[in-house]
Amino acid sequence: MTTYSEKIGSKKATANILMATMFALVFCACTPTIFSGLDKNGKAEIDVNRLHQFKLRAQRTYTYNVEMVARGETINGIMAARYTKDNDELRIVLTTVFGVTMIDAVITSDSMTFYKCPEQMKQKIILAVLQKDLRSIFGLNIQGSKAEAKIYSNSDKSRYGYTIKNEYGNTNILTDEKKKKAVVVECGSGIKSSTTRFDYEDYAIEPSCIRLTHEKLGVSMKLWPMKNQ
Repeated sequence: MTTYSEKIGSKKATANILMATMFALVFCACTPTIFSGLDKNGKAEIDVNRLHQFKLRAQRTYTYNVEMVARGETINGIMAARYTKDNDELRIVLTTVFGVTMIDAVITSDSMTFYKCPEQMKQKIILAVLQKDLRSIFGLNIQGSKAEAKIYSNSDKSRYGYTIKNEYGNTNILTDEKKKKAVVVECGSGIKSSTTRFDYEDYAIEPSCIRLTHEKLGVSMKLWPMKNQ
């Protein structure tokens, strides 16, 4: 027969396990998974150039093959992007492989205008996610020249991690300091947010492949450059 003191001891043990579990969850939540192996360096205001995000150069048209997978269905297309009007506006056009325009949009520092978009995508939440993704792909998710960031790094300082709060939630950026490039970007991370992960693979001037993953939505997209000029 279980005694009163044994019951109290059992409850205390259960409470301790719950507290340990909660602590582990909070600790894990504080350090983004893409920063695994990095140590915290505190908080500081940084120059956004330290983020080494991929940005398009002026006076060039960038064209990409696009492959999108959504719930088992694969869609192929072509994306073109170019700065216009004194490099203040970024024009993005996404077409099918047969040349039918699906998305025609212009991004500025503080707005995004859709001139064409499929009817089924004209919902506030979908447009918001689309705007976040298109801004983030080309490094337009962090505005201004300075930003407050949580900083992480490995022991030899060859990799840095930055967490910055913006309108999309937390943006986590992992950089390769030897190449001076951002190699992974998580945009919109947080309990209530739809997180988009961008992986930028092997590149000198531009990535050979950009992979976008919406784990919660079951959507992924791959972009790889055509001949840019």
